[in-house]
Amino acid sequence: MVTEGGSAAGGESSNEAAPKKHSGIIHPPPDFRTIIDKTADFVAKNGPDFEKKVMQREAQSLKFQFLFENNPYHAYYQYKKQVFEHQHRLEAKAEAVGMEVDTAGDSTGGEKDAGAADGTSVAHQDAQRAILEKATAIRERPPDYKFLVPMADDITPQAFEIMKLTAQFVARNGKNFLDVIFARESHNGPQFDFLKETHSHFKGFQKLVDSYSAIIMNST
Repeated sequence: MVTEGGSAAGGESSNEAAPKKHSGIIHPPPDFRTIIDKTADFVAKNGPDFEKKVMQREAQSLKFQFLFENNPYHAYYQYKKQVFEHQHRLEAKAEAVGMEVDTAGDSTGGEKDAGAADGTSVAHQDAQRAILEKATAIRERPPDYKFLVPMADDITPQAFEIMKLTAQFVARNGKNFLDVIFARESHNGPQFDFLKETHSHFKGFQKLVDSYSAIIMNST
């Protein structure tokens, strides 16, 4: 991918490809995804120095751990940052083309010069339209996930992985397995507190079980 500096110097083509989504990216919960997307957009606009300042300022904040490589959502953040960088480059090009079109429209001269200016204007307008269509396509909302389970912001990535793994086993082995796990782990610390109906994460755990159960039923 060409950087912004390389684009200005090398005359990057308006047909540059959008960033490709790599397999294995872990998608954060919707509420957490909003924070990551907004941060990625700001970093794409303001550059790496701004990113470093945020990392220094929020180093101890759980909500901003995605900025660091050892976080499971870091790959998603990097992908979104590339998407926004690509989008901003297209928008800048569209704005530049629009200024050229205005300049061409203001030129005066004989019929031959006017005809040449009109031809140039049409070409620029076509180029601008193509760029704007690509920018619009990037901003289009992707289809909703079929299995989407919102989670509270106070859950850590490790706790969420434990919850998901437990939900998978419960979905595969049934309620009896859940009763066994609850009886064995209910007094062994807070790691499995989400199994208690009074816990704030219990509803999220139940939704995970329902989602995994539906997937297993559809695959058999």
